[in-house]
Amino acid sequence: MPTGQRDPTAAPPAPLPADARGAGGAHAAGEAGGELRRVERRQANESRLVAGLVLLACAAVLVTAVLLPPDPRGYGTHERVFGGPCGFLVVTGLPCPTCGMTTAFAHVVRGQLLSALRAQPAGFVLAVLTILAVPWSLVAMVRGRWPDLQLWRVPAWVIFLGAVLVFIAAWGIKIATGLSDGSLPYR
Repeated sequence: MPTGQRDPTAAPPAPLPADARGAGGAHAAGEAGGELRRVERRQANESRLVAGLVLLACAAVLVTAVLLPPDPRGYGTHERVFGGPCGFLVVTGLPCPTCGMTTAFAHVVRGQLLSALRAQPAGFVLAVLTILAVPWSLVAMVRGRWPDLQLWRVPAWVIFLGAVLVFIAAWGIKIATGLSDGSLPYR
């Protein structure tokens, strides 16, 4: 008998037990597989949407940084977008924790890394992370899932505490360098 043909004298295949059939006699494993594929497709589409939003947000920030020339004082670049100077700086004569962030971004996108570090160390770190998030989100859009960085191994409180400490240290560095070189209007 040719391969792939059923022997007409053989007994017909046994029917599936009732518990292995779904509604209408469909096989339960086939239905479960179909449902699993639908869930995986939905999760992939959700990941692509989030990745696209992350990409748009990062691109908007980076394009803004490209369009804004960095202020030579090391702070105040944001005034070209938002108008006035930092209220904390005006009242106290000292920079706020985020003074110099926009300037640092403007320096980073121009490759002026030392100037960015001097303007705002935390801003330098955020700018670099924003640039790295662009290809990371592109990969997630293509693959339908985020690249596994295994950040789950680091407790959330450690990441949060680390970020807070970086911001506090950067603020201290900003105040110290501004006072030492006279670039701050300390009262």
